[in-house]
Amino acid sequence: MEEHAAIVEAIRVRDPAAARHAAQTHLINAARRLAEAGICSGLDMTRNVGVIGLGAMGMGVARSLLRAGFAVHACDVR
Repeated sequence: MEEHAAIVEAIRVRDPAAARHAAQTHLINAARRLAEAGICSGLDMTRNVGVIGLGAMGMGVARSLLRAGFAVHACDVR
């Protein structure tokens, strides 16, 4: 929960660098937890991101991640 709070706070105070750092930290820690559990351990999880929902917000998130150099895997119900 601390990671989520850091992301929300950085966004609230409009500090994009801090928000980016907090989000990257969250992704790296999530990838580490998945690898420790034996889930997706064969992937370079630090550069692979999944986006669920490609509506108004999800598409923008996916595009931003692609511009930042992430491999984006997306899923949408429509």
